[in-house]
Amino acid sequence: MRAEEQGEWSPADPNEVGLREAVRRAMYDASYPQAIDGVGCLLLDADCALRYAAASDTAAETLEVAEEVCVEGPCHEAFAGEEVTYADVQGENRWERLSALLATSPIRTVIGVPVLLDGRSIGALNAYAALPHAWERADFDGLHRAADAVAVLIGRALDDRLDDRGDELTAQLRGAVANRDRVRRAADVVMDSTGLPRPIALLRLRQLAAASDQSTVAVAEQVITGEGLPSASLLAAQAEAIREARQETARLAITDPLTGVANRALFLDHLAQALARAKRTGRHPAVVFLDLDRFKTINDSLGHAAGDEVLRTIAVRLEEQVRAQDTVARLGGDEFAVLYDAPSRPEVIEHLAKRLADAVARPIELSIPVAGANPEQTHQVAVQASLGIAIAEWEERREPAEILRDADMAMYDAKTSGGNRMRTFSDQVREAGHRVMNIELALRSTLLGSDAPSRGDGEAAPEGLRLVYQPIVELGTGRIDSLEALVRWSHPDLGDVGAQELVTAAENAGLITRLGDVLLRDACAAASRWRAGPGGDEVIVAVNVSPLQFAESGFVDTVERALGLAGLDASHLCLEMTESQMLAAGGTTLDTLHALHELGVRLTIDDFGTGYSSLSYLAELPLDRIKLDRTFVAGLTPGSRGDSVARAVIGLGRSLELETVAEGIETDQQARYVIDLDCQLAQGYLYGQPVEAEQVPELLRAGPLRTNVTPVV
Repeated sequence: MRAEEQGEWSPADPNEVGLREAVRRAMYDASYPQAIDGVGCLLLDADCALRYAAASDTAAETLEVAEEVCVEGPCHEAFAGEEVTYADVQGENRWERLSALLATSPIRTVIGVPVLLDGRSIGALNAYAALPHAWERADFDGLHRAADAVAVLIGRALDDRLDDRGDELTAQLRGAVANRDRVRRAADVVMDSTGLPRPIALLRLRQLAAASDQSTVAVAEQVITGEGLPSASLLAAQAEAIREARQETARLAITDPLTGVANRALFLDHLAQALARAKRTGRHPAVVFLDLDRFKTINDSLGHAAGDEVLRTIAVRLEEQVRAQDTVARLGGDEFAVLYDAPSRPEVIEHLAKRLADAVARPIELSIPVAGANPEQTHQVAVQASLGIAIAEWEERREPAEILRDADMAMYDAKTSGGNRMRTFSDQVREAGHRVMNIELALRSTLLGSDAPSRGDGEAAPEGLRLVYQPIVELGTGRIDSLEALVRWSHPDLGDVGAQELVTAAENAGLITRLGDVLLRDACAAASRWRAGPGGDEVIVAVNVSPLQFAESGFVDTVERALGLAGLDASHLCLEMTESQMLAAGGTTLDTLHALHELGVRLTIDDFGTGYSSLSYLAELPLDRIKLDRTFVAGLTPGSRGDSVARAVIGLGRSLELETVAEGIETDQQARYVIDLDCQLAQGYLYGQPVEAEQVPELLRAGPLRTNVTPVV
């Protein structure tokens, strides 16, 4: 008896929602057992070939598409009227092509039953489980109930009373019913001539139709009329071409084309299945979100081909660290995600995430030539990652996209904390994420408020935004050579906003150019005021420039305008840019550097030693200074890596006739080291913390700073 007649289920009206959607609802609404993770349905089309009709999730859809591509599998056999069990997708050899296509899917075991209309098969229903499962009678009975529900809809759709609102699939099914008898007669001919059982004879007809790119009905007519079948060699060649094309189409729909791992859609689908299983097992899946730190530096300095090779290598390494039931995906750019399906304990996740981070951090030897370098020379790069962890609990009834967002938020917290670390999502992380959004909103209001159009070019930074200045001194004399402008923001609701928080928010909100231009004018105006006091006539103001700000076509005009409004000579302004930004210079960017140099503005590379420099190209840039990054200064001890890098950078500066600034000098020992290495300039808390603009004249009048530091003997 049909489920509809039993009063257990009320089907959706195909007149209202269309047959395809009605079939999908029938599969969802039917009470199949919890052991089943998803279902998919194949029905006949007008040519009596099996075609995908509906599926409960992406994995089920993958199964149905794979069956259609291979023209084999449980649906094809179930269509013949029998129950089918596919106990081990990877272990059984009965459908080799299908097993190969499903190798990367979460599907492990499948059952199938026919969809019967008036006692005759018009399609089949599959159910899969993502974990090994011993199928029982109750599983088949539940799937039969779902198949009956689908059959009810098919019967209603084929009813003569169905009006013109029926969908295209309904018309195809009507044609299939009309053509079915011819196909069965042809199957009888094949069965009589070959001795094959009827189900296999029907399957052979469909395989021949797919291989010859004909309809099943056309092949059936050839068999019935005695015209024969295409030659075996022609069938084999056509079958291979069709399979390859369909396999590639199916693969691209669910994988990342660069790395071959899962894409975002497949990852979210696997996460949805893991959440469903967690309801039965009580073991919660976990997501690790990885973002490579400073990956743009690789693309900028070594080229995108090198960046692509790094991404492919990282994908392989991540897959090596996970189990077969876990999922690695590339979400886009340099972002990856890993789904750990049902780890035993929460603390296991941190251990697994640490393994992922270690795998990413191993040096990568590039196999391709690097732009601007000797093509026979091999290059190694080392990347690190910021990781965010989110553990999903089914009780929360949350969507997969929300779990991924939580992991992303935790990763962002790790990155803004300095990178190369892990964070697990928590209420504190959520609050930090909300703070980021609130900073962006407040900054937009501050810079783009109702009075923004009336602001003149000479107006200082908006209220709350200000610059403080940290001295850069001549080593040996202690004379203040320059002052670096550092942005600060005190907001009435958000409190003190750090420089990194502010810059990140400005970049995310698309306001970094506007913010940078306002602060550049403010710094030039402050330097002009200092010139009137003792020691101010020679002091230089150093301003950091964002890559987005520097890339603006009118940036040189912006600098000229800021100098003109302040009445400041260009030689008293120094613009600082990161190493990767400088080394990415090409075309109009390189023209901008030369235009600024000809204007008289000084140019400095900041954070030198942290990127991937092409020294021959570096020599062509119109530079005045390089800054030794503070990470190397912090580890200055004899024979240390910091010592080696410091010696190399300072030596490079001398050979290129550039001044070198050692950043982060905090102790006498560090100062003695860089003096001994013949470094000219230094900056750090040993010489002074950042001060307000109004305090700079007093600082200049006070004279030399820390002149009692002597070189190492």
